Amino acid sequence: LVMEHMPVPSEALNEMQRVAKRGMIRTPSPLAEKLFARDVHRWFVSTEKGPSGDLLLFRQKNDPITDQELSDALGADFEFWHYFGRAISKMETTYVWANEICFRVDLLDNPDWDGEPQSKQDFEDKKERLEAIGQEIKNDECGKFSRPHIRQLTTKWLGGLYRYTYLRRPKTIDWNQFLACPKCRGSVTISDTIVCSVCSLSYPYRQGVPVMLVADASPIK
Repeated sequence: LVMEHMPVPSEALNEMQRVAKRGMIRTPSPLAEKLFARDVHRWFVSTEKGPSGDLLLFRQKNDPITDQELSDALGADFEFWHYFGRAISKMETTYVWANEICFRVDLLDNPDWDGEPQSKQDFEDKKERLEAIGQEIKNDECGKFSRPHIRQLTTKWLGGLYRYTYLRRPKTIDWNQFLACPKCRGSVTISDTIVCSVCSLSYPYRQGVPVMLVADASPIK
């Protein structure tokens, strides 16, 4: 799930809690949204301290792009991308949960934006702006954005991003420790089917996708 895209994040979060007992949610941070906003991202997602631990907070965006001029300028600034690679943790919101996802969704009374992606004309306008910035970089007389410089910064940034994301990722994931039986919240065992030994139900796969619905489960014989 891409949480920042969801029209109703509470539905997605409740479904995650229904079929899992723990997990991690990672989205762009509010800072990243303000710097590099996307018109398919509907929410500023952050965490704050709640009465019983960390709270995952979704704040509805009033406008898809907070500052178009700033977003375009930084998108073409390769020195900034070098910094981005080193400070990527500031660009992400990470929420680790177990047993329960504590969250709040803050809606605006009269938002200017309905959450739908921008029109084709808006996309074409943005494309023209980025092409103009690219031409300015190509014509730069100071050599600030010379090709070797671009290659050097891009390589450093991509290397940092690779080390931060891919190398930190576990090579294999034991889904047994994450999934839970939707009926009793007991642990399950994954084999040809998904089996709950607590309430003796077996959940099937359909086209390789587990169907975690009690109505489709069958008793273990």
